[in-house]
Amino acid sequence: MSHAEGERRRERQGIRVGFSECGDPESAAAEFFETVWQPELELVVFFCAPDYDLLALESALCRQFGDIPLVGCTTAGEITPAGYRHGTLTGFSLAAPDFHVAIRVLDHLESFELTDGYNTAREARDELVQRGFTTDGTSGFGFLLIDGWSLREEMVAHSLHVALDDLQIFGGSAGDGVALGQNPRLYHGGVFRGDRAVFMLVQTTRPFSLVKSENYMPSEPRIVITEADPATRRVFEINGERAALEYADMVGVSAESLDVRVFADNPVGLWQGGEYYMRSIGWLEPDGVLRFACAIDEGVVLSKARRGDFLAALEESLEVARQAVGEPELLIACDCLFRLFEMNQAGIGESVSELMRRHRAVGFNTYGEQFNAMHVNQTLTAVAIGRAAGDADE
Repeated sequence: MSHAEGERRRERQGIRVGFSECGDPESAAAEFFETVWQPELELVVFFCAPDYDLLALESALCRQFGDIPLVGCTTAGEITPAGYRHGTLTGFSLAAPDFHVAIRVLDHLESFELTDGYNTAREARDELVQRGFTTDGTSGFGFLLIDGWSLREEMVAHSLHVALDDLQIFGGSAGDGVALGQNPRLYHGGVFRGDRAVFMLVQTTRPFSLVKSENYMPSEPRIVITEADPATRRVFEINGERAALEYADMVGVSAESLDVRVFADNPVGLWQGGEYYMRSIGWLEPDGVLRFACAIDEGVVLSKARRGDFLAALEESLEVARQAVGEPELLIACDCLFRLFEMNQAGIGESVSELMRRHRAVGFNTYGEQFNAMHVNQTLTAVAIGRAAGDADE
């Protein structure tokens, strides 16, 4: 089925959103192109299920979009104009004169150094300045997509943010399905690749506001990481005991029952800079080793996170953004896979989908999220973009 007609009636020049539920790569690419194409395109971004034949999708997208700037990634679920979905291709486009975009790619993240990110951000800003567009905290923001298995999210986010001073950055880690696969892929330049990040610096004349939403608060007990390998995010011991056994005891389950859904239901977090940041566990490895989805080190003190009201927290965050930009024309959303598990388990999936639809959300379920210099877990990060000056309310 085509979603283009209804979306185009509601959208003005500058932003278009859409998606395809077709499983055939050729048909999906054609439908997506029809939905998001507009004159003076500066950027098209898509989010696709890893179930697609990526080589076939790669070729189909190249044929449809040609030399139009196109960026995308595989997901752990898609956030579409119709709500949360799996097995789809969704995304948005931005066009001049309301938007101008500089795109930079970071390949070979395994050898990434902080200067790489710093230089990348500066080059993107210089490009926009040379094109005659001001990029400061009131006229621009950064959007980062990065391989969710790269283990480089902290370094990349930090280096980009430091280089851009007052500009805010948000983003998400590409996924490989709901089972936390190890092959996320990023698309740019006509090909899907892993070990890659794509950074988009967006200058706009429209109002915008960054969003960060989570629904957890610190509680007892507290635990100490006593043996870990920060480079691989692997934790061997907690409180001097085997990590999996100590964590299982803390959350009241057997070590044998530990899996991704137990980790999603029982996150931990830490205080840093006066804020509480989630530090989710992603994988159970042999010999009771826990692999975290965020940076972790020996001596770090974590607390068991206490769950708050998911829907109320999200409504509050989105209302703050709406107050800042008016009725949003687009919400580019990066929402943690573990939050998807949580909302479905709580039976609020359709309510969350409806809330996101009302705020014109398009995005994906991630393996991690970025907000300014931080890489976080079990969080939604997003940007809400309002209507162009002079546009009448519908």
